[in-house]
Amino acid sequence: VAIGTSAGNTATNYNGTYVGNTAGQGLDQVNSSTRSCFIGDGSGLYIESGVANTGLGAYALQGGSAGLTGKSTVSAENVAIGYKAGYSFTTNTTNGCIAIGANAMGSSTASTGYGNVTIGGYAGQNLTSGSANLYYGYSAGRYGTTGSGNVGLGNNALVGNYSGDKFTGSSNVGVGESTGYNLSTGTNNVMVGS
Repeated sequence: VAIGTSAGNTATNYNGTYVGNTAGQGLDQVNSSTRSCFIGDGSGLYIESGVANTGLGAYALQGGSAGLTGKSTVSAENVAIGYKAGYSFTTNTTNGCIAIGANAMGSSTASTGYGNVTIGGYAGQNLTSGSANLYYGYSAGRYGTTGSGNVGLGNNALVGNYSGDKFTGSSNVGVGESTGYNLSTGTNNVMVGS
């Protein structure tokens, strides 16, 4: 099903749903995304191929921008719900990620991590290659980039440093509002409170 201006216009495999202006427009004629659903203006716009991906919201799971790689290969079973959620999932190593909330995992640079779950506006926004992270709460893990195995529960938990230092630590747990607020490179920490 394709509804909207240029929705799924280059796809040859229509085992999917593309609704909205340019939704799923970038699907390659040979490598079309199968069993995928892109709903919202620009959702899946630069996705070239992949399996069972879901993008709901304007620019959700867009696959980056023409300035990144032109088109992106997003592998399988990713869910992005919200404005620019999962915006730059770009390679076939981005598997099994869930991004819910405006700009959740919505980095402007290429995202290649797998198994990340981010829920909340700006949660995990800057993840690039970090994997197996769980961030729940507004801006939780927002400036985390390459760390893996982190759990941040609460608004601004493991947010990183707003002044430019990115959070690259791994295997950290922060439970409570603003726990690990300025943590940048630490590993194996457990922080509880606010």
